Amino acid sequence: MDKKFIQKIKEKLGKEKKTLEKNLNKIASKDKKLKDDYDAKFEDFGSEIYDPSSEAAEVSEYDTRLSLEANLEMRLRDVKQALLRIKNSSYGKCMKCGREIDKKRLEAFPTATSCYHGECKRK
Repeated sequence: MDKKFIQKIKEKLGKEKKTLEKNLNKIASKDKKLKDDYDAKFEDFGSEIYDPSSEAAEVSEYDTRLSLEANLEMRLRDVKQALLRIKNSSYGKCMKCGREIDKKRLEAFPTATSCYHGECKRK
């Protein structure tokens, strides 16, 4: 894989990493005990009077944040792993068979870890 292509992908992944971290920080807080883990924030709508609909909205919002947080965390993990593979000069190689992953696949899906040859595409 040529250096120019790798640099382009590295920049793309770096931008995505920043965006993911920014979005995670909006809906979650970093867990101080677990590296690379976030905890969704529970939004208290601040009603002093018991209001079941307000509490239901709080729970619904928290449920949405939990799901979104998990998705963003997984994507961030994949981006960080791709950046690490670039650093270790193993980026762009199928983790199943060792062949080079097609550049078009990597451009569309920079965190790809497998190619589309033979057994790899069936797993």
